[in-house]
Amino acid sequence: ILYIYIIYMHSIFRFSHLYTVDTTQCPSEPVYPISTNGEVFPWAQLRLPQSVRPLSYDLTLNPDLDKMTFTGHSVITMFVRHNTKHIVLHSMNLNINKATFKLGDEKATTVTVLEFKPKQQIAVKFTEELKAGQLCVLTIDYSANLSHTYDGFYNSSYTDKEGNKKVLAATQFEPLSARKAFPCFDEPSFKATFLIKISHKADYLALSNMPKLSNGLVLDEFETTSVNMSTYLVAFIVANFTPVSKNVSNTLLSVYSVPEKKEHTGYALDAASKLLDFYNNFFEIPYPLQKLDLVAIPDFLAGAMENWGLITFRETSLLVGSHSSALEKQVVGSVVAHELAHQWFGNLVTMSWWNDLWLNEGFATYMQYTSIQNVLPELDIVSYDFSPICSLAMEKDALNSSHAVSTEVNTPEQVEEMFDSVSYEKGASILLMLNASLPGDQQFRKGIIQYLKQFSGLNTYTNDLWNSLTQVKHYLSSQHQNVSEMMSLWTSQKGFPLVTVSHKGDEVNLSQEHFLLTSDNATHSSRQLFTLKTKSETLKLPEKVKWLKLNYKNTGFYIVDYGKEGWSELSDALANNYQVLTSEDRTSLIHNIFSLSR
Repeated sequence: ILYIYIIYMHSIFRFSHLYTVDTTQCPSEPVYPISTNGEVFPWAQLRLPQSVRPLSYDLTLNPDLDKMTFTGHSVITMFVRHNTKHIVLHSMNLNINKATFKLGDEKATTVTVLEFKPKQQIAVKFTEELKAGQLCVLTIDYSANLSHTYDGFYNSSYTDKEGNKKVLAATQFEPLSARKAFPCFDEPSFKATFLIKISHKADYLALSNMPKLSNGLVLDEFETTSVNMSTYLVAFIVANFTPVSKNVSNTLLSVYSVPEKKEHTGYALDAASKLLDFYNNFFEIPYPLQKLDLVAIPDFLAGAMENWGLITFRETSLLVGSHSSALEKQVVGSVVAHELAHQWFGNLVTMSWWNDLWLNEGFATYMQYTSIQNVLPELDIVSYDFSPICSLAMEKDALNSSHAVSTEVNTPEQVEEMFDSVSYEKGASILLMLNASLPGDQQFRKGIIQYLKQFSGLNTYTNDLWNSLTQVKHYLSSQHQNVSEMMSLWTSQKGFPLVTVSHKGDEVNLSQEHFLLTSDNATHSSRQLFTLKTKSETLKLPEKVKWLKLNYKNTGFYIVDYGKEGWSELSDALANNYQVLTSEDRTSLIHNIFSLSR
């Protein structure tokens, strides 16, 4: 659906367009592979079978920062959903030393673990079927090297102010690296609770998603997570860090850093406390954990990671010194706003599979800008309108190599490729467009609150969001348009439209086509919703106009060509009074000109 705002001297118009997408799929027959020990591996697909689901993990991890290795003891309690003769889960670069299996009240027995490395999967086969409704426990002892590639359970180091080398261990699991730290069902939809125990030397501290249950000279035990969570959100750190803390809305909020940079944590703590209050009120759902740690890691590849209750950051994305510039504060405020938004979008409600990553990242990007505008007025708010993110998304989406917001994901490489400007910036842009198209100031907000409350603790698909917004739309408005019908094609196909417009007297001619870069303060007294279901259309304005501008405030994800005459009319209008258009509209005209000239 394409909503176009037409701006001229007195009115705003919108129109929408439906276009089709080919969803043809090619099924393939499974061919069972051979595991590392020569036996047939019982599974041939990238996605795990749904016959068994994890309920809880009891993890004990013993990192050795001198040898850069660790051992683990994993106890996974599972529920059998369908009769099956095998359990399949993920493991990568873990040396499994022993495994036992316990069914219900039966005695635990030693089992053989098969491994198929190309799909990073392990399996246990049984001679007799596990029956639906049964509980079972798989216990695995294993060892591994700490990763050197900044994913999984990895080692890192830094030099303190006295020139001494300090080592630490931290985690980065999104999207597919929890399996490098412990055997697990490493897909977003396999949510479970986690009890984590970590051993460390006395001069180090350990952090995880939950508060500590007990402190020991050798082993720290953390509370069992009070929420079900996906494996990619599990996190733990062993390091010599120092916190600053404050209580915010019944949550202990802390910012951790290396000791010599403790004085650089104040800005992030203040910004995070304001943002946490804002999100608690905006979503009408309190942050669900007892604590929220923000940790600055000296050697961290990603900008930040939204681990539930233990958000990790690159130092430059969290720490602000006394001589930091306004731009550096903007970066920190923006990244903190993005990661805190994830505690609801992504953590509380999680996409079912990586094809819908935009439900996490598009929303976090949208809320990042929305929250900054509301709670951090000391930043240059003008820099936080949505024009830059629309432009960034269009740079990628104007290429043949782009992909749909929600697209098929069948390989680990395709999962990694989803983390791009289409999922982040285009996802945020279409949410901005949807918000602008809905009647009333609060309808969009009420819709996302409905979505978060309805699916709290669960996994969702894109249509679940559209359905929640449609329900609220029907309740609050007499206009019963289906949001899914209006928005689904924006997420199911790549690219965006080029709208060509011309007008003569009171008649406006509009046409649109797929835009590709390569072959591969006016007053408005009325509005009209115009739905275009063909490639071109003519609409009537209530009066003759001197000029017109489409895409009011740049809320629509498309570009416009006004033709020679139309561009001349806009140029004359702006030369006479540049404030006849908003800053967003002037920015969008510049972006359109540059896009059309390439």
